[in-house]
Amino acid sequence: AGAIIASAKANPSIKYAVVDDSAQDCDANWVCKPVANVKGLTFKTQESSFLAGYAAAAFSTKGVVATYGGAPYPTVTAFMDGFAQGVFYYNQVKNKGVRVLGWNRDTKNGEFVGDFANTSKALQISKNFEQAGADVIFPVAGGLGGATAQNSMDGGKSVTIWVDTDGFVSASKYRSVLLTSVMKGLGESVYSVIAEVNAGKFTNKAYVGTLANKGTRLASFHDLASAVPTSLAKEIAAIEKKIIAGSIKVD
Repeated sequence: AGAIIASAKANPSIKYAVVDDSAQDCDANWVCKPVANVKGLTFKTQESSFLAGYAAAAFSTKGVVATYGGAPYPTVTAFMDGFAQGVFYYNQVKNKGVRVLGWNRDTKNGEFVGDFANTSKALQISKNFEQAGADVIFPVAGGLGGATAQNSMDGGKSVTIWVDTDGFVSASKYRSVLLTSVMKGLGESVYSVIAEVNAGKFTNKAYVGTLANKGTRLASFHDLASAVPTSLAKEIAAIEKKIIAGSIKVD
């Protein structure tokens, strides 16, 4: 993002957009200001992760679910915190006690690989979660989710929730163990800014992907649909409407 900001300042006649960044020009003291020709493309992934947390809690037979991240960036922890909120909401409305491993909402701390490349550590974290009773795992670590999904396939002790894209399509070899996916509307956000430029209406006001504009969403259960409670899809649809309406607040 820093390189994009520098390039944009040097080329004010060119329009820029940055995915997963607010596109602010920040000095050494983190005093930040917008740049006229740069639009940030951001996503309220906590909203769709809330739905995933609810689904995970409903699906779990052991009453334990888990999440971990690649590194503790806000674009990672938003998923993890939303997931935990969804589990908490499930416990409230169903009077259950499903536990979340890997993220503490009070301390805002959790389990992290430390990067997005260490497959061995991602695999070990996944195994540790299973040993602690988790049967649904939500890795927010890019391609490292493959290590978790492969472990789910090899051991048969858990299912995996994919991140960013619909894993049923983008990681189809794992489809048998993918409960669902928390998706960013990457295509929608990029299309949106291209359309703005094409119409001569570009502004540097950030794009924010939400459930309402389909800038983030929960994928279907695909091959595992028959294994989830029959009422779950309707419950999630109702919760989504409440989040969009604002009657359920997702931090």
